[in-house]
Amino acid sequence: SGMSPTPSAVVVGGVVPPYPAGLYRFEAVAEDGVDGFAAVDAAAVERFHRDGYLVIRDAFTGREVAGALDEMLAPPADGTCTRARAI
Repeated sequence: SGMSPTPSAVVVGGVVPPYPAGLYRFEAVAEDGVDGFAAVDAAAVERFHRDGYLVIRDAFTGREVAGALDEMLAPPADGTCTRARAI
């Protein structure tokens, strides 16, 4: 068909986090992308539709990431989830 196979996983920056062996297959490193949400243009959207992902470097500030993690890891008000800190 002339189409190249889509990688099963992509690593940004060439760094592979520690996962159990065999959990993911890394066949490519994402080299392209855009710098921030403001740089997402028609070509970037087309690349997303073609590849199934779009790398957006510096999409969030460190403060935004820390705030999101704080919210995700906070125990629920009703105390139903005791394993939230294991994430």
